[in-house]
Amino acid sequence: MQWVKRGARDVRRIGKYEMRLPCLCIVICSVLVMLGIFLMSMASAETVVIHPSADAHVYQGKANKNYGNKTWLQVKSKMNKNYRTFIKFDLSSIQHTVTITSARLLLYMYKAPNTSRIYDVHRVTGHWTETGITWNTQPSVTVSLTDSNSTGVKNKWLEWDVTSDVQGFVNGSYINEGWRLKDRYENTPKPRNWSRFRSKESGYTAYYPQLVITYTVRNVTSCDGNGLRKDIFDLSDDVYCKAEGLPPSSYVDIYVVNNKDKWQAGDALNDVSDCVNTSFTGRNGGVFTKIWGAPLTQGSYDIVVDVNRNGKWDIDEPIDSKVDVGFEAIPEFPTVAIPFFILLLLIFFFHRKRF
Repeated sequence: MQWVKRGARDVRRIGKYEMRLPCLCIVICSVLVMLGIFLMSMASAETVVIHPSADAHVYQGKANKNYGNKTWLQVKSKMNKNYRTFIKFDLSSIQHTVTITSARLLLYMYKAPNTSRIYDVHRVTGHWTETGITWNTQPSVTVSLTDSNSTGVKNKWLEWDVTSDVQGFVNGSYINEGWRLKDRYENTPKPRNWSRFRSKESGYTAYYPQLVITYTVRNVTSCDGNGLRKDIFDLSDDVYCKAEGLPPSSYVDIYVVNNKDKWQAGDALNDVSDCVNTSFTGRNGGVFTKIWGAPLTQGSYDIVVDVNRNGKWDIDEPIDSKVDVGFEAIPEFPTVAIPFFILLLLIFFFHRKRF
């Protein structure tokens, strides 16, 4: 490839062919745009780090005292003098329609027991406030364990998997009152069975308690067999769909329905394709599958993923377009002749064979 002069205009020589510099720029920009569209169509996960809206420990030895303003959080096992920690986070910034793929509760432990202890995390089911909670007023928690971890040595982050709880908080299945952290074996007579963690009042901002959440937004799009988004299909095409942000490792039903400009919760789903597609989501909550085989019927359609498989649309279930057409199936001439004609024009203007 080399530059040559052709009058007053620069020309790029590619083998036996020549291309004018402006045309080369157009081709490069077109490739970059197509690459951007492809990357935007790929599944993307969002990760957020949230600090607590309230944290406090309670002490059995002073059962009516509040410790919500302390710069540390404490867990301790001692006969009739146990400590427990309560913590919660404001999740209002996360949409209720997302799928939580990971949620980890992290506390920085700067003092540790003499011997390693097991700390259990339970979801709190009763209301509490940072400045009002005491041992005697501490709220109830679930019987089932959310997660546990061993303390080990000091000066490190301890973490617990709270994914299922956070999903419930976000979609409204649970009331968000956070978690309780306690020693699995309370009332142990041995000395120094206690840990301290940095609280949100500590001043050590790098060591504030954290809730690290990774989630994907539920969406579904029509596409071709290569997974590239496509909104207009020939009647002889197969229609595929790509869905993301679904509950992982579960079955969902995918419907092709006549286009609607307004959806309401409880609307019946009436499939117009060859059959309702039932698909198993991957570990990351994604699906790529054929949903309608040729021949198609001319018309305008929406794709709906029925997550709970009840045959109705629920407000948190993805539609490829709620206010516009999801995809269209039309006769071949417009979708074949026009792109072919454009291709001929591109060849004519961008590639000129030297004689």
